Amino acid sequence: RVSRRKAAKPVIVIDPGHGGHDSGAMKYGTVEKDVVLSFSLKLQEKLLATDYYKVVMTRDTDVFLPLHERREIAERNSAALFIAIHADYTERASARGATIYSLRPNVAATLRRAAAARGETDLTTREVAPLKRADASGGELSTVRGILAEKARDLIEINSQRTSVLARSLVNYVGTSTNLMENPDRNAAFAVLKTAKVPAILLELGYVTNLQDAAQLKSDRWRDRVAASLVTAINKFVSECRVIDCR
Repeated sequence: RVSRRKAAKPVIVIDPGHGGHDSGAMKYGTVEKDVVLSFSLKLQEKLLATDYYKVVMTRDTDVFLPLHERREIAERNSAALFIAIHADYTERASARGATIYSLRPNVAATLRRAAAARGETDLTTREVAPLKRADASGGELSTVRGILAEKARDLIEINSQRTSVLARSLVNYVGTSTNLMENPDRNAAFAVLKTAKVPAILLELGYVTNLQDAAQLKSDRWRDRVAASLVTAINKFVSECRVIDCR
């Protein structure tokens, strides 16, 4: 069970993929933008029912948002978790099941270096001036910039570890409620995952190109069952990572 505190609730950002003019994958009468929105609204409902979380939706209607705006919503809200919801497509009709994606390690390393570089230059002109006056040699200014760079690297490393914990939790619990693709815990370089500031996961619910998956994606009963298992996985993640204490 997740223990509650009177402090602000952890923020979960749910990102239903596609929307508006971008329909996403389509097959067998199943339209990705519609089924992922329906699932995301069900997940929001179940998360709010726990009274443990604040839930932010990147979209809750049929609108389009650029990928960078979706990431920025999570970052602005200091999210404990960003979870993008999608449905998959393949020419192989036999392929079916859910897949969990997190950021490729080499891409995460690049973000870590970039964030460290930004940390060194994050001081504003107003902050720099008194440091320069106090330390003409620039030693103190250099120290502060170094501390910021180290904090930036540490934050990304911590978020990377948390993302790994979440991916394992999703495999364990979501796998009890729906089919999983072979080797479901995977890495990718999806643009929506390229955030250095929050743990981020992309969940492919199933394949619209598989008759059984396509039918499930449109089933209220299936959505209810899978969303419940996802909430259990998120609760486990919060408990293990103590994200309530590090919003």
